[in-house]
Amino acid sequence: MVDQQILMTADQVANRLAISTRTLWRMVKRGTLPTPLRYNKKLVRWLASDIYRAVVAFQQQEPTAPRPETRSNK
Repeated sequence: MVDQQILMTADQVANRLAISTRTLWRMVKRGTLPTPLRYNKKLVRWLASDIYRAVVAFQQQEPTAPRPETRSNK
């Protein structure tokens, strides 16, 4: 289990999840990931344990319909 007191920046969370920071914020807006702790307008952190729980919950969801294949630009 992850230490509950570890705080992570947006860059650290995005790096851990192998996504861009823009995708991270989109996932927060959709409710896929938890909202961060805001200490002021610019100081934003996530609890590592919150991210861990979100990933576990996401993995336990039933599989969704397959994505349609994208067309190649030939």
